[in-house]
Amino acid sequence: MWRLRLESVVLMVSVLLSVYVKEFTAENSTIENPSNPEAKKTVLNEKYDLQSPDFSCETDAFKMDCSSLNIASLDHVVLPLQIRSLKLSHNKLESINKPITAENLEILDLSMNSLSSISVNAFENLTSLQELDLSHNRLWSLDTQLTKLKNLTRLDLSFNEIGSLDSTWFDHLIKLNRLVLNNNKVSALEPDVFSGLTNLEELHLSHCALYELPDEIFRSNFKLKSLFLDNNSFREVPTQALAVASKLSFLDLGANDFESLKFPDFEGLSVAKLRLDKMRKLKTIGPHTFQGMDNLTHFYCSQNTYLRFVSSKAFYDNRSDQNIPLKGFTFRHNAVNGLAREVIDWKSLETVDLAGNPWSCDCHLGWIIMVKFEKKKEDQAKCFFPPYMKDRVISQMSPDEFRCSFLMQHEFTVVGTLMLIITISMTVVVLLYLLIKISPCLKCKNPFRRSYGYSKVKVTKNGRNFDLEWDPTGDPN
Repeated sequence: MWRLRLESVVLMVSVLLSVYVKEFTAENSTIENPSNPEAKKTVLNEKYDLQSPDFSCETDAFKMDCSSLNIASLDHVVLPLQIRSLKLSHNKLESINKPITAENLEILDLSMNSLSSISVNAFENLTSLQELDLSHNRLWSLDTQLTKLKNLTRLDLSFNEIGSLDSTWFDHLIKLNRLVLNNNKVSALEPDVFSGLTNLEELHLSHCALYELPDEIFRSNFKLKSLFLDNNSFREVPTQALAVASKLSFLDLGANDFESLKFPDFEGLSVAKLRLDKMRKLKTIGPHTFQGMDNLTHFYCSQNTYLRFVSSKAFYDNRSDQNIPLKGFTFRHNAVNGLAREVIDWKSLETVDLAGNPWSCDCHLGWIIMVKFEKKKEDQAKCFFPPYMKDRVISQMSPDEFRCSFLMQHEFTVVGTLMLIITISMTVVVLLYLLIKISPCLKCKNPFRRSYGYSKVKVTKNGRNFDLEWDPTGDPN
């Protein structure tokens, strides 16, 4: 009996000692030192398991988060086979020199590093990869690094230093449906650059200094639905290129260099939602500008500092003899002080936002009280003119408060009459001037010349006197 108890005690002590040794080893094997940032830099020079204390990665059954650990190399990383998502963002990676081995990996985040070089075989073993984030690095070119990623559906290359795109980069990405290329230095695109992306649905090309698009650039992108072209340098709408994308339903052209929008800028586009925000130079939207946009349901046009005029027929379609039936109309913080009642069918709208414009609350805008405004305080449209009505909430006003003076009520009649009077007066003045200039009386011959046949007088000095006589050598009559 005593021997049995003694063996039990010895066993318990040995178990406790082993646990203590493991914990002590784990605590002293890490190289992280919060008080010394340089000591936290991890360079792998032998095979490391990312689950080791050297990394302190947060893991669960299928995910591993190794972000912000100052990892500088992946050359000898060994990933657990079951891991499907790996996050390595906010580290100190400058290059990937050897293949990453993780056959079951589906999501790889390498964003927010300093990557400028990736070997051509870096991703060749990632045959199951579906999402790859390489944003916020220093990449300027790719070769065949993406060739083996035939299951890739999402690729983010934004915020790099890419100056040109090559179609060979994307040729084998047959399942890719989302491509993000924002904030690169791409100012021009080749016609076939996206030709291999037959399943592409969403394309981001914002902040790329683009000023034109080849007419056939989207001819192979039969499924393209969303296109972001905002914050570029377009001066004309690339109508031909956009019309080729027959499934396009969302288009963002904001923050470009259009000075005016007019027909046929958007003719033939299948877009349902159109965004035209933050235009740097836009001043006018002309008649029939959106004619041919049969699918347009939501229109966003806000923060256009110089936009002062929208034609009453901007959304009017001559073919159907009616306005495009919009469901949403967002028109915030522009420079427009009035809209014509007939510009759109206000009753068909489900949402409308007219806040932030310098509305002139006179008799010409009285119809606006029929509009169902947003109820949020920050979305309420307010008067700007006349001064005594400034900051009045339009939706809280009554129809009889939208008044005009006699001159304002008959503005067009008065102006037209004045213009007619000025035109007639100027015409009369011009005619009188011409009559005087060509009058025969001004060209009558000298009466003396007509009587005597001479037009010159000969002067002869005779002592203190001068004798005058007709000069027979003068011009004959």
